[in-house]
Order: sequence, then structure tokens, then C-alpha cells
Amino acid sequence: MDIKCKVVLSNGSVTFSCLLIVGLGVLSYLFFTHGELWAAVVAAAALLALVAGALLYAPAYIGLDGDTLVIGHPLRVRRLPVGEIADVRVCPPTMGARRLFGSGGFLGYWGVFSERDLGRYTAFHGRASDCFLVTLRDGRKYLLGCEDYPAMVSSIKSRMAEAVPA
Repeated sequence: MDIKCKVVLSNGSVTFSCLLIVGLGVLSYLFFTHGELWAAVVAAAALLALVAGALLYAPAYIGLDGDTLVIGHPLRVRRLPVGEIADVRVCPPTMGARRLFGSGGFLGYWGVFSERDLGRYTAFHGRASDCFLVTLRDGRKYLLGCEDYPAMVSSIKSRMAEAVPA
């Protein structure tokens, strides 16, 4: 991989994630010890569903491998060909973003969001200060974030320039 930057979670995201995991675990345990097996199973299932979703979708790193932008998750990798990218720019999200589906803080910010200025986009970032927007030629938008986002944006732009036929 030519460049790989890890996604750093915000303090709020880390706190929220820890509280949610511990809270659901304690709740499940308390229900179980008090004989409320059905409630313990529901709490445990909610915890497992949250963790499974995070393992599939939470951002771990953003990379550039040849002519491919790589979005790494704990259990899978998403690839976007640089040739499909129409624009890339630094773009922190606004406070007006609405989560349509996904996580607004549990192990990062991931899923589908919408806001007035950007419209609908898919987000994979850990903190708002590290974000950049990738717009594909078909109109899809990805709000990504990683530790060294200026270097990532610069690298993507240079790959886009190389990909353009002379």
C-alpha cells in the first residue's frame, strides 16, 4: 500500500462506545442474575448486533494502493478506483448532518448521512476535524477521515492527475 493512514476516534466517540458496551453488558448480566432471561437475551443480542455492525462498517484506516482508494474496516475492505473519482477536497461535516442509517459515534461515524450543503453521503471517519469529501463521477459522495488527511487528499489528487489521459 502506497499510503495508509489510520482513523482516529474522537474522545466523545470513544467515551460513548465504551459506555454503551459496558452498559449493555452490565444490563444483560443484571437481568440474567435476577432471573429475567428474556431481557438478558435482548440486551446481549443488542450488544452483539452493535459490535457486528461496527466490525463490518466502522472505519479503521484509509489507504491508497496504486490506483485504488481503500477504506479499511475491521472485517472487510471497500475499494474505490481513483479513475471513478471526480473530485476530492478537505471538508469537515457541519453540525447540521442527519444520520439516515449507521452510527453517529459508536466506534466512529459511519453510514449514510444527509446535510443541506453536501446532500446525501456515506461517511467513514473518526473525528470531524480529519475529514475530506470524495465525489465519484456517478454522483456518490464519501466523507472520509484519517490521521494525515492533507497528505491523503494530496496523494489522491496526484493519482487523479496521473490517471487522466494526455
